[in-house]
Formats: sequence, C-alpha cells, structure tokens
Amino acid sequence: MFFVYIIIIFSHYTGFDYNKKVNNKFTVTDINDYEYSKRLTLEKSSEKYHFYYNNDDILIGDIVYIEGDIQKYGETRIPNGYNSYYANLGNGIIGRITGKIVKSEDINYLYLGPRIINQISKNDGDNLNKEYLRLFLGYEISEELDDKINDSSFYYLFNISGIHIFLLLSVLNIIFYRINISRKKQSSFIISILFFITIITTFNLKIIRFLIYFLIKELVELLDIKINNLSIIHITFFSLVIIKPYIIFSKNALIMFIIINALSLLSPLYSNKTFIAKGITISLIVNIILIIFTGTVNLLGIIFSPIMTLIVVYFVFPLTIILFFITIRNGDMDFIYQGFNMLIEYEKKVQINIGVNSQIMLIFMLLLAVTILFVNTKKRAIMLTLFLFVMLIFPTIRRSCDNGTFYFLDVGQGDSAVYISKNYVVVIDAFNSVGSFLRNKGINQIDYLIVSHSDNDHNLESQKLIDSFRTKNVILSKYDNDYNLKHDNIILVESGYYIKNKEFSLEFYGPIKKYDSSKNNNSLVFKFILEENTILFTGDIEYEAEIDIANNYQDRLKSDVLKVAHHGSNTSSNSFIIDYINPQYAIISVGKDNKYGFPSQDILYQFSKSNIIYYRTDINETIILKKDKFMPWRFYYQLE
Repeated sequence: MFFVYIIIIFSHYTGFDYNKKVNNKFTVTDINDYEYSKRLTLEKSSEKYHFYYNNDDILIGDIVYIEGDIQKYGETRIPNGYNSYYANLGNGIIGRITGKIVKSEDINYLYLGPRIINQISKNDGDNLNKEYLRLFLGYEISEELDDKINDSSFYYLFNISGIHIFLLLSVLNIIFYRINISRKKQSSFIISILFFITIITTFNLKIIRFLIYFLIKELVELLDIKINNLSIIHITFFSLVIIKPYIIFSKNALIMFIIINALSLLSPLYSNKTFIAKGITISLIVNIILIIFTGTVNLLGIIFSPIMTLIVVYFVFPLTIILFFITIRNGDMDFIYQGFNMLIEYEKKVQINIGVNSQIMLIFMLLLAVTILFVNTKKRAIMLTLFLFVMLIFPTIRRSCDNGTFYFLDVGQGDSAVYISKNYVVVIDAFNSVGSFLRNKGINQIDYLIVSHSDNDHNLESQKLIDSFRTKNVILSKYDNDYNLKHDNIILVESGYYIKNKEFSLEFYGPIKKYDSSKNNNSLVFKFILEENTILFTGDIEYEAEIDIANNYQDRLKSDVLKVAHHGSNTSSNSFIIDYINPQYAIISVGKDNKYGFPSQDILYQFSKSNIIYYRTDINETIILKKDKFMPWRFYYQLE
C-alpha cells in the first residue's frame, strides 16, 4: 500500500501541468534575500512555488494574490551536475511563478513564528549570527554562506544530519537524569520543546522528524508495544513521507534517513560512553557515511569535525539562539562565525575528491559500508581502513584509463570547457558548475586554467576554482586588466605564446594588440592541438580582431573543431576567418531561450552552407568529444 502511495506522489509531482495560468491567493512562507531581489516561497494547499520580488513591503505570513505563469525548473544538463528541478521538488517547490502581485491581504497566523524571527533578524542587522541560526534550524541560507560551506563536512553535519539537535537532546536527557526528573516528565519536556520549535519553524523537516520519533517512542512505551528502535525510525520516515510527500525527491532526506539508520545500528559503539566521547564517535560515523554521497574524503575534516561538532553543540548553537534574541551592535559576535568560515575554507582546500559519477563505484561503496555495519568490532577497523584506502586510490585508477576527453559544458548563457586525461586537466573559461563537475569526476588538480577574458560569462567561477583546487597555472589575456584573480602563477599571454607538453600543445593567436573599441576583442584565441584533432578557441572576439588574426595567421588557423566566438553572435564568425579555419565541426555555447537571441540565424545558415556540422549546448546540452568522435553526454555516461 505504501508503494502505491509513493507512485501516486511521484505521478502527481512529475505530471504537473506547467501550461496553466496562476490566478490565486498564496501564503508567503519564507523570504530569502539576494543581491538584487528577494525570493518569496509561496504556498497554496500542498503546492509551493518561488517568486522573485524587489520590494520590502511583503513579510512572511502575508497572503498575496498573484497573477502569472508557472515555469518549470531545469534538469541537469551537465554530467552529474546540479538538478534544480529535483532539488526544488525535494523541498516541495513545483516551479517558479513569473508575474505580478496584485494585492496583499491579512496575515496567515500559522506563520507568525517565522515572521517574528525574520523581523528580529532584520533588526539584528545583516550579520552571520542569523545566517547560522537559519542553518542550524534547517531554513534555506543565503547564497553567500551556502557558497562558503557547501560541499564541506560541516554543511552536511549540521544542515542535513541534524547531529547538533540529536546531541543536545541527549545532553538534556542526561541533565534530567542527574536532577532526578522522572522519565515521563523528561519526555514531556523534550516533546514540548520540539513541538514549540516545530511550530516556529513551520514544520521544518529536520525538527519534525525528532518530534515524530519521540512521540512514537512514547506511544510505544505507553502501550507496552514490543518494537525495536530501528522499527521506530522506519515508522518515523514513513510518517514524514505522508506529512511531506515531496521528500521522496530529496537527496538530503535520503542521506538523513541512512545516517539515522546507521547511528541506530552502531549505537553499541557509543551508547555507554560519556557525552563527549559519544559526540566524537557519532561525528566520525556521520563523516564516513557522507563520503559515499559527497564524493570527497577529507581526513582533516574527519579528525577535526568531531571537535567542531562538540564546540557547535555545547557552545555555538546555544549562543547563537541567545544572541539572536539579544540586541547587540551589528556584527559584534561575527568573529565566531568568521572563524568557522576560515576553518571550512581550509578544510575544503585539503579535501580529496573521489567522484560519485561511477555507478559501479557507488554500488561498491554501499556494499562495503553495509559490510562495515554488520561485521564484528575487531574486523570493523580493518574493513574501514580498506574502505578509505579504496576510496582514496579510485580517482587515480579511473583517471589512468582516460586517454583524453573534451567536455563542452552546458552552463547556460556562458562558456566553460574541460579537457581531462590521465595526465592533465585543462579548464577553459569558467562561468558556473565547473567546480561541481570536476569534484564529481574525482579531480583534485587543475594543470591549466585558461580564462579567455574577464566577462562574467567566462570568468565568474574562476577564483572559486583557484581556491578549491590545486591550480598550477592560470593563463589570462595580457590586454585585459579586469580579471581581479589572485594566484601565485598567473601567466599573461598575447599572440605568439606557445605551450607544449608530451600530450598536447597550445598555440596562441590573439590578442594581437590592445583593443579599445571592444573589450571582447582582447580575448585569448588559441588552438588546442591533440594527436587526433585540433580545436580553435576564440573567446568573444568580434569582427575587428577576427580580421587582424586572419590576416596575420591565415592557413595556420586551420582546425578540425571551432569553438564559436561570442555564443554565435552575428558580430563574430565572419566568412573571411571561417574560410581560413575551415572546420568540420563547430561548438556553440549558448543558454536555452536566452534574451539575446543567440545564436544568430545568419551564422547558422553560414555554417550549413559551408557544410560545417554544428552543435549547440542549448539543444545538445553538454557535448563530449573523445578522440575524433562527438557523442551526447547522457549516452556516454550510461556507458561509463
């Protein structure tokens, strides 16, 4: 019966009609501040939507009347990339509404608690205290904080596993026991606390799971039902699916469920220890399980996160709650959270990416993890050592089989391409999603980061890559002064520069000079020369630079593949330079339904007339070139 219910839920959410118009009342259940707008979370019945708004006249709990259209969030278009469609479905968000707020009405008092907290946050100023409170209580956090802590063990420990709440409840039980409060009163007090927090967080998943668990546990004891703790956990999970059915799409809910099961199965390891030893043991267990899902091993994180956990649970978390309700000068206590940010940034620098894109490896990791859970204590340490060893060497084994593959990533209205072989990793432009792609491939080092020019659609993620990966060489245009990148080995390049190694060579044809007429003309133009083929990258150069480069290099520009300039704009790719390049294939990196109308129909017609086969990321998504063959990435990853 439960599986029938799951099928109905899945059909309801995935079969949603996105063509219908919106003309309804909604309750504003959450507000996230961004640099240029606010994102409202709207709810009507069991349906939730996002709506972007620019004014400050809407508060959490307001009932608003909206007219507009529903847009579906996009699915991943990069191998193992971020799937915003399912990520949002996992939070109950069906899509995004574009339209207007017609009017605002009275408050929905069910959301009075979050409304008050949000207003206190504003009065408290724009400091890190409120952001960390949102993290600890399971709210969505700001993009800035999310960027800093995402993919760290700290993020998963507190934002997903809820370990801080678990340990605090354990401490409360110990305190109650010490002061001789009866078992019944202990449970009543804890349930009351959880119920209060559940109400003010409007039934947040991370809080409500503890409430349901304790309620079921009390009911089982009251009725004297013979049932073990693991069964109570499963009943709790099934209850959550009934209350919040959309969590069947949530990766975080799955991680949370597995962690809770593991903690229950391994409870003999920590149940009789002091609460400090207990916290360290639990933190270690959680960190090891997270390796499977994050695709990263961080020995420093495994060693220090138990200590961080204890500090957070017994100092930072309680202090955060206290400070939230105390009027202090803006930023007075931010040094605490700045310290955490520094620790997290350092932890991410020394992590080892093992990748999660191999289905075979994922199955192997899961089987090994299950083995660890069920072998005896003496053998468990041996199995755990083997588990970590295999995880650490797996990226090297997988890379050793790669003879060289080009990925032209579908990053929307921008540019990003990656070359990966057993010896080298080359990143050419970095708009977005490159870091997650590299991590999921098990990449830890970038040999060359080449940024054609400083425009955001080519450069936005560059500094983040430098900070997150061991980057050996950063190659920039000599005549573009707006990069604002920091690295110990920045190479400024112009026409005539040459790089050669045992696997490939790079010949740079531009920029020939400093162009003041258009910043795009200062882009790097270079040929990536492999044994099987040659690829010409042209950045965003326009007609003036194209003519200069064509006149200067002529037939030396001949290439098998052309990475089309400026997303297929008609300001570039003039027939004069195309005749010299004479490619068999062309790659156009362009955003789906972009506002610029790229690529130009004139350019496409020119390619067709010249018998040039072209691929577009807005249609073909990520494009893979292996040796001299192109293939759709979805098909390629089924074979990998």
